[in-house]
Amino acid sequence: MKLKILITFIFLILNTADAISGTISFTNGLWTQSFDCAEWSADWPVTLDCNGMDTAALNTCAGVGVVPCQWDNDSMGEQILASANNPNGVAGTNAQVHYFYTGIDGKGSVNDVSGGLKIYFPSNLPEYWFRFYIYFPTEMGWGGTFSGWKTLYCDTEGHNTYGWYFGFPRGSDSTGAYLQQSATALASSGYGDNWLESDSRQGFGRWIPVEYHAKMDTNGTDGIFQAWVDETLIIDRADVNWAYNEGFHDIGVGSNGDAAVGPPNSCVGIRFDDFAIATTAYNGFVDDGHGNPRIGLLNIVTGFRVDITSPTSENNYTSSLNKINISGSASDKSTIESVTWSNDRGGSGSASGTTSWVINNITLLPGQNIITVAAHNDTGETLTDTLIVTYASSITDTAPQKIILEDGFEANNVINWDDDFIRGDTHIDTSPVYQGTYALKMESSDPGNYAHFFGDHPGVDGEMVTDVTVIEHYRPSENFDWVTGLKLWIMNCYESWGAGYYLAAGQSKPHTWAPFYMTISVNGNGEPYGQLTRADGLGGPGTLWQNFWQNVDQPAAFSKGQWNKLRFRLKLNSLGANDGIFQLWVDDKLKCNYSDVNFRGTYSQYGWNHLMMSMHANPAPTQSQWVSRDDIQIISDALLPPDKPEVR
Repeated sequence: MKLKILITFIFLILNTADAISGTISFTNGLWTQSFDCAEWSADWPVTLDCNGMDTAALNTCAGVGVVPCQWDNDSMGEQILASANNPNGVAGTNAQVHYFYTGIDGKGSVNDVSGGLKIYFPSNLPEYWFRFYIYFPTEMGWGGTFSGWKTLYCDTEGHNTYGWYFGFPRGSDSTGAYLQQSATALASSGYGDNWLESDSRQGFGRWIPVEYHAKMDTNGTDGIFQAWVDETLIIDRADVNWAYNEGFHDIGVGSNGDAAVGPPNSCVGIRFDDFAIATTAYNGFVDDGHGNPRIGLLNIVTGFRVDITSPTSENNYTSSLNKINISGSASDKSTIESVTWSNDRGGSGSASGTTSWVINNITLLPGQNIITVAAHNDTGETLTDTLIVTYASSITDTAPQKIILEDGFEANNVINWDDDFIRGDTHIDTSPVYQGTYALKMESSDPGNYAHFFGDHPGVDGEMVTDVTVIEHYRPSENFDWVTGLKLWIMNCYESWGAGYYLAAGQSKPHTWAPFYMTISVNGNGEPYGQLTRADGLGGPGTLWQNFWQNVDQPAAFSKGQWNKLRFRLKLNSLGANDGIFQLWVDDKLKCNYSDVNFRGTYSQYGWNHLMMSMHANPAPTQSQWVSRDDIQIISDALLPPDKPEVR
């Protein structure tokens, strides 16, 4: 038998004896129904609540009567049965059966069968998608009074005496669908693309996936109605006048219109199962191949599972940042009670959400991080999924390139470093040198203080520098003692000598003339790292000597008696954000890599502008403790014109 399906979309007058006793509820924009409730076959008057689904009140007839499939005379009933379940759907559940009486002669009965079951929305919807599966048994046939059968009956709020229906009648030779209001055709030639007859489209004895999309019009001409049958788009309209734009109110599954052809005086039960209704809040739509979003086929949950889906559904991911957000889903026949996570490099916690979950700001360490997400159900079982994240030793941001200063030591002077000058026992020397003839040699007995003002420093009044890199070659003496408190560089934001930034984190703060500064320090093993001080009151509490340790691979220390190359980069954060960058390299190997630094809070008057070079410690014995420094550069290309407010 060839099957021709006509999708019908009609406004008709309904029986309005319905009374709402239950509504469905959406989770993340989605409601599903696989009839995972008790079997149901009650006598009239009927009550039902199956995942929010209700009866159509006086229009619903439940169970069977004296005559097979009859409740009273020719009125047929509804049942929810395990034996009717879609075998390719959610296992262990039930399905709705909508019965028809074929009549004494097998040619069907008149418009008095059961009114089906109701799906009431929690509030009027301006737009939604409805996916369901329908099964026509092999013993039924098209034709007779069934040619006008309405599969779904739907209402708009405030006008439930006028509804529209979505149906599968065996109509005339024309294919497609059409809209009627009070039985008046609006498009006699059909509504949408043709649905072609084909033996491969045989509709009896199999479950058919069906979906439609309805969106209210705003001006009587831009409403949307789309329908898919067997994964094929057969209706695609964007010019619908829904007539009443208060919103969609409910769906009746199985209507009280007409009955089927079949064996005389027998029962025909059409089945419905595996519903899904989505609103615009749903984020799991699939593309139909024509650029249209839809719910799509049922994703069968065959058992307990948890899946990481973002930033990738693959097993491996590479990140250039030291924090990552991941999200995914979990499902089971039982309830998912919680979702937790752990990183084998350190850190653990709980996800936000269960069936749809999110985990933000997982800290990564350089190299491989194995992140495990575990879903826990209410029966005590746990299931895991893992994502291997490789934290790469680079940040995509471009490092600065413009040279602000070169050391000038080859001129046999320190004129480039005498802006805030204390000579001490530091001097230009010819041995050792990294390249050229001269280098700077600092004795630990009195290393002095050497500084360079640049950028928007009030003594220079140039352009604001927000992204700066310093490069130097550094050689400690062969028996150098790495003492606590040793500092190589201090990069400051200078405002004025009387600025009065006295406190950081509620404690006395050095450099009261600078709202914030970053120190490149060295620990007792000779390993360089960063220390940040930010004054209180810059959009929040400050921080005092906040440590930024080496966080890439194994720590690297300076070698005594040899030249070491040091490079560090400081990029200011956006105002009020934790997105500043601190990077540090030892011999061109990245050792500190941070992209979440809050250097300045909300401070915006000045940028980096004052670089200090010193030991800030006095290792002993002083006569043999010294360092040589050579080939120094200050580099930046993040420059803003000097347009700053008055200094306070």
